[in-house]
Amino acid sequence: MVGRLFRLRWVRLLFLSSVLVVSIGLLASRVIRDSRVLRDFGRESWEVVPAADEALAEEGLKVLFIGNSHTYANDLPGMLVGISRAAGDARPIEARRVVKGGSSLENHWSSGVALKAIERERWDFVVLQESTAGAIWGVEPMKKAAVSFDAAARKAGAKTVLYMTWKRTDAEFADIPLEAWMASYLAVGREVNGLVAPVGVAWRSALEAEPGLKLQAADGNHATPTGSYLAACVLYAAITGRSPEGLLGKVSSPVKNGPEEVLVELEPATALQLQKVAWETVQKTSSLPPWPMASPTVEGWMHLGRVYVQLRSREQVGEAFKHYVAGGGKDAAAVQKILAEPFQDGP
Repeated sequence: MVGRLFRLRWVRLLFLSSVLVVSIGLLASRVIRDSRVLRDFGRESWEVVPAADEALAEEGLKVLFIGNSHTYANDLPGMLVGISRAAGDARPIEARRVVKGGSSLENHWSSGVALKAIERERWDFVVLQESTAGAIWGVEPMKKAAVSFDAAARKAGAKTVLYMTWKRTDAEFADIPLEAWMASYLAVGREVNGLVAPVGVAWRSALEAEPGLKLQAADGNHATPTGSYLAACVLYAAITGRSPEGLLGKVSSPVKNGPEEVLVELEPATALQLQKVAWETVQKTSSLPPWPMASPTVEGWMHLGRVYVQLRSREQVGEAFKHYVAGGGKDAAAVQKILAEPFQDGP
């Protein structure tokens, strides 16, 4: 009787142990499966991803991203790598990223992590992504940090790329036109003689052609996987000088010591549409005027005026106001008051 009870307890113990092991395994798999979500929207510290000690392929085109959630959401660098490999590039893109949620370029420069990452490799391109607010209300710090990063990038043999993000639609930024972000990125791009990847312009063009596209997440800030795919196509075109047209709409990112992870999977027609928009937008960017030509609201022009004031270009401010008046803009006095805020000529 005692022996039977002992055996029953032993069997029960084994059963409970098995349940515990399975539960831990399921939990671990969920943590691994959900890690991309945590990585996308919960990053609290600067870090180089993948690990800094993972060697880059010598024959690859080496790209370093410096940014925030607009860079790491949906693994944008991974999408760029996947697109390059799908294209069969002779020098496939290898990417690393230094990222922190909500961080500005000024924050990145102050932390020193991104600078160390630049100095650690012989890069081909360094991609700089400013915070949404920084490109509107902190243009001067944005320009200063970009100039500093550009100097470091040049020492590492790299060309600087400005990754122009899109217009946010949440309440805080609803009245600010895309032209304000365009002004900041184009001006800073000229300052460092770098490339500008006009992702925001491509987004607008794609939505004008197909309003039903879901490029922006419900928060009015971040990109959906489709939006990130378009961003990756624009970056690919800007960096390589080649069109992404004809590539597949399914992009996977290789995971070290594991299976490839599907980052996005689009219908062929949708993928081709976005690829065409990306290529056409990149080709047109070099011919954009040095100031935006239109803006929908007085509030938009007031924000745009503030951006120009921060850029401290009297010529750009004057041209902006002239185009506003020529376009039949109302309340010109209100806009002129903003544009007349004190500023100095030159950088």
